[in-house]
Amino acid sequence: MVKFIRHVFDVFGYSPFPDLSEHANLCVECMHLVKRMFELYGREDISKLVKKIDEIEKKADNIKDRIRKYLSDPIVLPVDKYAVFNLIVLQDNVINLCRDLAVLLTIRDFRVPDEIMRLVGKIVEIADEYSELYEHIKPLLAKAFVKSEVNEALEHVDRIVKIGDKFESEYLKICQEVFEGLKPAELVLLRELIIYLSRIVENIVNAAKMFKIMIER
Repeated sequence: MVKFIRHVFDVFGYSPFPDLSEHANLCVECMHLVKRMFELYGREDISKLVKKIDEIEKKADNIKDRIRKYLSDPIVLPVDKYAVFNLIVLQDNVINLCRDLAVLLTIRDFRVPDEIMRLVGKIVEIADEYSELYEHIKPLLAKAFVKSEVNEALEHVDRIVKIGDKFESEYLKICQEVFEGLKPAELVLLRELIIYLSRIVENIVNAAKMFKIMIER
């Protein structure tokens, strides 16, 4: 069915891809802002970056509401509405988690261990790969989808999953080693930061998998 997607969109007049792509770009931007906040943490005021994520969250909510409106209408899509709905929810989760993490970073200043910064680096790596997934698919929307080209684009999903696996491996190692010697307040905060980073990765990996399900159906 994949190769007929463009033709069906021409008939029914609505494609969720532009809205999903715009929402994904906001999602990726938030993940980059999280990295920037960690870089400035304890050295400079990050309140402007928190405000920026707040603004992004509002834009993303508007897009999410628009997609949900279309999905609730009795229209026919060449992709599974359930998959589209779940994809936008997962992307939205990432933005909300970035926002909550940003607020958490304003509570207390302390030196972030290098190991945590490596995890933050994985966040940006997976964000860029997710952006590439959409960019690779976008040119295919101008013509009928060819299965071989779609499969090539979806290789980004496999790379995203691998980055997620590496993140989890480092995450577990940090939980075992880095917490020793920290003050109680720092330990609690650091634990929360790592949990948020882990949940961001989990949701973006699941979003990539859902994207693949949506395209392949």
